[in-house]
Amino acid sequence: MKRLISGIPLFFTATALLAQDASPTPVQLTDAQAAGVFAAICGMGAIPIVISVALWLWAAIWVTKDANRRQSQMLVW
Repeated sequence: MKRLISGIPLFFTATALLAQDASPTPVQLTDAQAAGVFAAICGMGAIPIVISVALWLWAAIWVTKDANRRQSQMLVW
């Protein structure tokens, strides 16, 4: 039974790949549409970077406030 269950994802992947049309018709985008798609992809790629920088700044501020609250000397590089 375990072998059957572990083979199910492979079965569904194979059926999905084989069910695809062999020659899909290409979609022609206008310059404005292509620019919009490119901007959307770049914008979605920037979201994790912005979140990472925000978390880094939040952690730095939190550590500084905690050190000041505990009146400990911070190591300055």
